[in-house]
Amino acid sequence: MECRNKNCIITAGQILSNMNYDVDPCSNFYKFACGRYGSGTGEIASVAQSSVDYVYVALKRLLESPTVTDVEDFDVVKSLYDACINYSGLKNEFSYSIETVRSLLLQFGIDTWPVIDIFYDEDTNLSVEERLAGLNLVGIPVAFRLEVIPEDNIPDSHILKLSPGGPQDTSRPPGDIRADQRLRSQMISFFLFLGASESRARKAASDIL
Repeated sequence: MECRNKNCIITAGQILSNMNYDVDPCSNFYKFACGRYGSGTGEIASVAQSSVDYVYVALKRLLESPTVTDVEDFDVVKSLYDACINYSGLKNEFSYSIETVRSLLLQFGIDTWPVIDIFYDEDTNLSVEERLAGLNLVGIPVAFRLEVIPEDNIPDSHILKLSPGGPQDTSRPPGDIRADQRLRSQMISFFLFLGASESRARKAASDIL
């Protein structure tokens, strides 16, 4: 029986790479067959880690195969994977998204702000009230938040909940928010996304927090 198909060749290569030809198979067959297992990785790899690595490699091959399955969830994951590795497409999508965000700022009267506009002039731009109104128009609840939530005491009924606006983090202690490096990183990434320089983005995040 000849080994010609792709899976057979890959498996044969894995078996051969684990063999140690310096060992006499008649004296120690185990070391002959598996003596080089884990070599070349810097450290001896555990069986569990090798199994995980194998699953990742197998999943990668499956996601990159042109085969269309009848499993809807897998096809969705495959589409997401294809989109993630399409770097040039992502760059074009980011450029489009930046222009979309900026056009929304102008369309709803939010205008711009110092983080992304080096020519920003507070005296010639919108008032705070006008900015808050514009943010509410695009669904950002600055002053207050309205939510429809289930009523726990009455089955199959809902109530309208009115709560303070702003970030969901407002219930956290101020010191905890200022120390939140994840939030700081998200702010900086968003400012850079909109075209701000790194120095302006970091300064703005520090001023806010």
